[in-house]
Amino acid sequence: MRKKINIAVWWVRDYETGTRDTLGGLERWTRDIVRHLVMKGYEVNIYQKSKVLFEDDYNGGKLYGVVSSKNFIGNITFYQKIKKLVPSNELVLFLSQDLVWGSDFKKSVAVNHGVWWSSRQNKIKRWLIEYFNGKYLRRTQKTICVDTNYINWVIESVQKSHDLLDRMVYIPNYFDDQLFKTNVRNINTTVIKILFPRRIMGLSIFSEPRGGSDCINAVAKIIKEGYNVHLTMLGEGNLTDNLKQLTKSLGIEEFVEFKTAQFDEIASYYEANDVVMVPSRFSEGTSLSAIEALASNCFVISSCVGGLQNLPLFPPYGIMTEPHPEKLAESLKFYITNRKKIIDTEKNVFVLDQFRMENWSSSVMSILEQIK
Repeated sequence: MRKKINIAVWWVRDYETGTRDTLGGLERWTRDIVRHLVMKGYEVNIYQKSKVLFEDDYNGGKLYGVVSSKNFIGNITFYQKIKKLVPSNELVLFLSQDLVWGSDFKKSVAVNHGVWWSSRQNKIKRWLIEYFNGKYLRRTQKTICVDTNYINWVIESVQKSHDLLDRMVYIPNYFDDQLFKTNVRNINTTVIKILFPRRIMGLSIFSEPRGGSDCINAVAKIIKEGYNVHLTMLGEGNLTDNLKQLTKSLGIEEFVEFKTAQFDEIASYYEANDVVMVPSRFSEGTSLSAIEALASNCFVISSCVGGLQNLPLFPPYGIMTEPHPEKLAESLKFYITNRKKIIDTEKNVFVLDQFRMENWSSSVMSILEQIK
């Protein structure tokens, strides 16, 4: 008899129609774990929030759209509907903790993708976040944490956290070494190519978790100082038009291009660029973008936020700094000034071993197979 697993996720196809793949770290995580489960012989059912009912194949599994709103209340509705669709004795993997709105599934695992709520919160909302995180952890048998930042946050913030330590397991994000390969860098190129491979989203450019506007402002600063650079903003989201307008207002639109790509096209962008920017202001785990860039031998300039501190972001691999345009500009100038030395320095091949996909998939499968 085939083993069976049910996966609950915000979405991997667009919310409105369920016809178009959406792009991001959560979607990548979902796609890759589905592929591994199918390869291991599992029957995989995936349920996502949607505006419309739909059913489709998804990387060897079966994907179902469950009608529920996008917001917080929609998470509760989504869970209640999942409860009616999935027998309580079957294994359920919640790809986001905030979908766990009950303890009805005795065999369940959740995934925490980082402290997404670490922007400014009022006292009441902060208390609710701490309260519900305790609930999420107690409702599932295990929670996979993509960074140690969340584990430390739980220890410091959640009441009776000592009871929760054995429910959390650290499994960092990963890269596919069949797709993301070490590239030899050409030291003689005259234009330094910079890549920002992130979602372009947020409440406004002043409350933007991924730091796209900080990246653009940093690039504008060094262009005005005479540096020859080109920036590619690779991503999509509700703030795309705002950031395009920002480049125009700074007078650097000829040095910046906005593009989108499918998952399997992203490796070619890492190959074509020298520096990858991950300047997150908040809400960051062990960034897939940063790991994939490191694996591709790009120099990674990141902020010192969240799970980024679990990555080897120090020369010659990268540099970690405060999430501020001035500091990001200084880091870019550090790379340009020391480029020959950085490229010529022999890299330790073991630094990224823990982030290889085979280690990630083995660790996740080990957790899932422990659940009885």
